[in-house]
Parts: sequence; structure tokens; C-alpha cells
Amino acid sequence: MTEKKIIGLEQFMPMDVMSDAVLELIHGGSVNRDEIALRMADYNKGNNRNKKAVNTIVASVIAKNALTKALRKEFDAVSYAKLSKCDRSMIAVCLICLRYPFLYDLLVAFAKLFNLQDTVNRQYIHDTIAAKYGSNLTLNHGLEAGIRIAVDSGLITRVKAGLFAKGEFLNVCQFAKEAWVYTDFELNGRKKLLTEDLRFQPWISYLPDFEIDWNKSQILEARFDFSDQIWIEKVK
Repeated sequence: MTEKKIIGLEQFMPMDVMSDAVLELIHGGSVNRDEIALRMADYNKGNNRNKKAVNTIVASVIAKNALTKALRKEFDAVSYAKLSKCDRSMIAVCLICLRYPFLYDLLVAFAKLFNLQDTVNRQYIHDTIAAKYGSNLTLNHGLEAGIRIAVDSGLITRVKAGLFAKGEFLNVCQFAKEAWVYTDFELNGRKKLLTEDLRFQPWISYLPDFEIDWNKSQILEARFDFSDQIWIEKVK
């Protein structure tokens, strides 16, 4: 019997709270759990649920990976605050996915279906994800949290109860695009990837384009081969 994957994600993480937590990390090297708890109290009833939400946000923001390393290296508080809402949301989603790959799997499932049809119903997504994670109450909590995050970020839109469409393309900066590519690269355990093949990855379909100046990459390292093809080979 195939072992089911662990969900981990059960709490909604608003993009504005995530973005401000990242700003705190960049500015001072840590996050204020009390401040996050105060803001998340608007979304959660009960101390236990609120505590879980705080733990989930903090775990996503302070996780040690190439993205958090690059954020602290490439930005200060002022330059990060100047990023657009779309930039900050896309970075926040990447951070959540890297800590809780369930969200990545959920967004990929949506992307595959959006390539075939304009709208997707919740039950179809539930059945698709249940094949990997099992069907239980934890899955329902994870789906609710993940879908709320996806809607809040603008990646998908809620057409009506239980029916979703792809959101408008997010116009984002090079760093956010590279963070998006890095997340796919990392979670799939890739050793190398031809940039031309990015167009075939469902995850990448959320980007309006994947034009990245690889000579100025900040998270991933790329190599130009003899035919001027570009290979992503490792993280910095």
C-alpha cells in the first residue's frame, strides 16, 4: 500500500500578514509572534486555532532555504516594502509551499485542470488531491486553507461557492519569478532543467511569462551551453 503524503497545512495564512512577517525577518532577523497572533485573531476563533495559525506562518517565514537566504541578502526593509502587492504575494506563496508542499500540489492540480477547462469545482480537486493525501477531515481543512490562500494571493478566483477559475496573470518582478521557478525546482528535487522546458511545467503557467535575466539571477545558478541554451543547475 502506497504511503499517503503528509498535509501539514491546516490554517489560512493571509498574504498581508505573511508579507509583513517577511518584512520583519528582513529588517530584524526575527518575527514578532505576538503581533502575528493579534492580527490572526481576526481570522480565528479560539486560542488553539490561533496558535496553530501563528506557528504555521512563523514556520514558513523562518524556514532555512535558498529563498529566505536570498530575501535577506537582496533586500532591506525599504526595498522589500517597495515591491508590489503581487510580488510580495507570490513570494509569500513560495515560502508556504516550500514549508508545506501540500499547497504546491494543490496549485499544480488546479493548473493542470485550468489547461483543460476554464473552471474547476472543489469536489474534483478534492478527489484529485485525495489520491495523494487520503480523504479525511485533515484533507478538508487543508483544502479550505489552501484554497483561501490561493484566492487571497490572486492565483485563483472564486466564481461561486465550490467553483473556481484561474486568476489574472500576476505582473511580477524578476525576483518573484525566480522564486516561483526555484520553488518548482526545489520541490521536484531537480538536478538541472533546461529553461525552455519551463513552459511545459503546470506550476509555471501562473506566470505571465518566464523571462528572467539569468546573468543576474539571485536564487538559482544557470549555465549557458555551446548552443546558447540555458540550464538551471543548482541554487546559490
